[in-house]
Amino acid sequence: MSMKKISIIVLVVAVVVLAGIVVWQNWIKPAPAVNNQPNINEPVTNQQNNQTKLTLNILNNAEYYSGSMLPGERIKLTNGTYQAKAPLEWTTKLETVTYGDLNNDGQEDAVVVLSTRAGGTGVFGDLEAVLNQSGKAFNIAIQDLGDRTTVNSIKIESGVIIVDMSPKGDPRKVVQYKLSGDKLQEVN
Repeated sequence: MSMKKISIIVLVVAVVVLAGIVVWQNWIKPAPAVNNQPNINEPVTNQQNNQTKLTLNILNNAEYYSGSMLPGERIKLTNGTYQAKAPLEWTTKLETVTYGDLNNDGQEDAVVVLSTRAGGTGVFGDLEAVLNQSGKAFNIAIQDLGDRTTVNSIKIESGVIIVDMSPKGDPRKVVQYKLSGDKLQEVN
């Protein structure tokens, strides 16, 4: 055999071995169980008014609507991130949290902004309304914020979500949403 043929065989074997390692680590090998944190999903109760609050740890590990990647489906974040594998690879991360009462029940709810990257330059934002159900996060509604929209600020006043944002290629604007059943309705 010539040196050229031997080199090609060695190169092919190396590529196959590397591909096998990547497949093993990302798709076949089970993820190790990690439970060295003490109850990160444990709600915190405010002793003054006996209300259970949604903590950042609860929201970082809650279920949310997935937005444009799997419309109508839910994903579960782990430490603020969801990583989808084959056939589509994409990552969703919790970016922003704002607290306030969304449904006038006296409980402090939350509004969360999730960003999803699916490759390329697109970063898709979703505004997620999360109700506080005795310290458990319940994502009830979602609003698409579009591709590469910068959220400058969010506040909640009298159940109205006020989002100051800069959509890609458009002027800065302030949009208001109100929870109506399981939808976020734009209000003026």
